[in-house]
Amino acid sequence: MSDDGDGTAFYEVQYMRHPALLAVVGIIAALMWISFVQQIIYGVPFGTNPAPDWAMWFFVLLFGVGLPVLIYAAHLETVVRDGALMFRYVPFHLAWRVVPCTSIVRAEAEDYSPLREFGGWGIRFGRRGRAYSASGNRGVRIECRDGDRFLLGSGRAAELARCIGECMRREE
Repeated sequence: MSDDGDGTAFYEVQYMRHPALLAVVGIIAALMWISFVQQIIYGVPFGTNPAPDWAMWFFVLLFGVGLPVLIYAAHLETVVRDGALMFRYVPFHLAWRVVPCTSIVRAEAEDYSPLREFGGWGIRFGRRGRAYSASGNRGVRIECRDGDRFLLGSGRAAELARCIGECMRREE
């Protein structure tokens, strides 16, 4: 386990950059902008039952600007340091989630299916617990003494599992 001098053994940031997700968000944003330009700029009502102008402003701000910015800014940060596993999914977690290594009984790297097991990426819930993932299909499944179970997605799952294991042994 490497240590960069401040007690950090592992640090990773993952962004939500899955091509399918970006395509869906791009299509939604483009449709919002097309409808906005047609109705607000050119004055031609959009569709057979057009929304009022105030709603077009609302939807273009929400889905044409807000959704792309949210997806672009969202990221999962994972840290192992000072006897704890810490993670947060920005901007949804305002504070770090801290799991002391002494409370972890199992941490194993594995392949998983984000779509089949959890319905996609992000902060998700499934029959095997929660998942925090931003991209890919690798993660570390963690089980705690209190029965809490969750999966942390990671592009470096084997290294993360190894660092958590070393932290667990060091804290015994």
